[in-house]
Amino acid sequence: LSVAVFGLQPWRDYLGLTAPALSALERSGSGPFMVMIPSLFMALRLEGIDGGIALALHAMFAGIVFLALLWRFFRTQDARRRTALALVATCLITPYMHMYDLTLLVVAGLLLLRNDPVPKGSRLVLVASAVAILWLAPYLVYTLGNLGMPIMPLLLVIAFLIV
Repeated sequence: LSVAVFGLQPWRDYLGLTAPALSALERSGSGPFMVMIPSLFMALRLEGIDGGIALALHAMFAGIVFLALLWRFFRTQDARRRTALALVATCLITPYMHMYDLTLLVVAGLLLLRNDPVPKGSRLVLVASAVAILWLAPYLVYTLGNLGMPIMPLLLVIAFLIV
């Protein structure tokens, strides 16, 4: 629809100018935006690892998350759980997602609660932990990053495993 309305030039500009500039900024730039990104890629950058190496390590990690997602998709029949898995996996796989995009995780938390509204015993602790991580993620990524503890990818992996 955008091509029909505006033509091809906006897409050419985005792919030829904007995307490369943003990619260069993410790989080698610095600033407050770095603590707003919950990815393994940015956690590695915050720890001083070169952007190219961090992106390569993130790509391997994203591949593992994607394979785990596919494996669970074939083993899980519940549509809500599948959706929650896909939402959390999206946040783990995407290297440039920002804290304001993490509303996806709130939806995943709501789906988890709807799927298991009254968990018991150890399941209660697991579900409560996952929901807390998913709901607080937008705040945690920024706070932990500013404290020099970019561990949000680890917390999201834990939530993904629980879901």
